[in-house]
Amino acid sequence: MPNSPHPYDGIAQDLFDWLTGEVDYYVEALKGGHRAPFAADTSEQQKREYYLRQMFNQNNDGTPNYASPNSQGRDTLLNRLGTAGYAQVAKSVMPKQGIRPELETANPLAGTIPTDAVDQEMSGG
Repeated sequence: MPNSPHPYDGIAQDLFDWLTGEVDYYVEALKGGHRAPFAADTSEQQKREYYLRQMFNQNNDGTPNYASPNSQGRDTLLNRLGTAGYAQVAKSVMPKQGIRPELETANPLAGTIPTDAVDQEMSGG
């Protein structure tokens, strides 16, 4: 009876087939859209609006009030995301500090010193 299979060979083959099928199933599930299998399908704008509400209190018109932090929302984010995730969210929703447009302002010294007085002073007289 050297040609007869061992009784456990069929069980081993079934187990192998099941494990291979499970791996293939989860690989395909993860490749679909390159996002977590149970993640919500949201746009970047929707994410930004959500995190703005978590980081800042809202004005009456629904815009974020950057001068009024939402302490409860920030604590929730910190507990849920950890410090690295919180820092990433904070960096992405904080107002950008940049160069402000030039304002047309009058030169405060203009008109206070007559130009002919400066010319006389420069010429020594």
